[in-house]
Amino acid sequence: MGGRMERQLKLWCVRAQNSAYSAHFHQGGFTAIDYDIAERLPEVALKSQIAELYLKYHTEMHSPLATNQHIEQIMRFVFDIEVGDYILMPSSDPDLLYFGVVLDEPYLFISEPKDSCPLRHRRAVEWHPYPVTRAGFSAAFQQTLKSSQAVFSMKHAAEFFSKTGIVASAIPKDDFPTDPGKLVLLRLMELDDSEFRLLIEELLAAIGFEDCQLISAGTDRAIILTAHLSILNIFRSQLYIQLRRSKISEQVSANAILQLRATIPLHAHGVFITMGEFRKEAIAVANEQGFPRIGLITGAYLVDLLCEYWPHLPSVFHEKLGLKHGLIQMQHYP
Repeated sequence: MGGRMERQLKLWCVRAQNSAYSAHFHQGGFTAIDYDIAERLPEVALKSQIAELYLKYHTEMHSPLATNQHIEQIMRFVFDIEVGDYILMPSSDPDLLYFGVVLDEPYLFISEPKDSCPLRHRRAVEWHPYPVTRAGFSAAFQQTLKSSQAVFSMKHAAEFFSKTGIVASAIPKDDFPTDPGKLVLLRLMELDDSEFRLLIEELLAAIGFEDCQLISAGTDRAIILTAHLSILNIFRSQLYIQLRRSKISEQVSANAILQLRATIPLHAHGVFITMGEFRKEAIAVANEQGFPRIGLITGAYLVDLLCEYWPHLPSVFHEKLGLKHGLIQMQHYP
């Protein structure tokens, strides 16, 4: 599944109708839309022609804004997505993302699908056999996935291509003469355990959690906290958070995830925060069905969260770490 190097690769997100048909897409080797249009879309057409066809099947539509949004997504699917582009698809598991490359085959219209997926307008895709996890990407990349659209271009595509190994040089090294994320992690390592715990508690509060309490503190610098998330008195959930601040190069094992899972009661959720990364086995355990969900926050993702919520954190941490908003060293500002 190597990328085509003669042009810039593009990454698109195509939802499988709120992931209802993600398994069909992956197993059948395609991606699809429908919009209740029961005839083939012209492969060469003006926007006005697509609009006319869309309104033919949606006489109830009176909102120009909604109509235009749907038409734009249809046009992206048929005209803008090119052979060799990559498709990213959220799965039924919110932590996992499937990806694949668009094949050199024409757009297909299947009037009566026989695979129990009712979406009739399709593009052939060679899907990678294994998904990637959202936790492996930056907060900015994950934020793009929150779009409500069914078909849209993904921002920060270079990060995806680089991290998945599709194009190892997707992010030019010259664009990053230093690694500011690593710098921030090194600064965090300078905090003592109580200061680091307090920083995470303040970060959780800025995100929206409350009533953060210490459960245990191990000799291996592993700390377990609990906090509650309450949304407008409609939804409330308890979260168990494990912090492990050992080395930036750490690869968290599956056994560490299992140990956290053993502390999480029924109906609660978990989060494991590390300064390093997670092994594949650990990711698999964290997403194992039938057990409390455990979100995974890598060192890089922690830096992104700190960057996003930095203005809401106490100024004492700004001064202690010597960082300004954007997480750039203060001495960089004369």
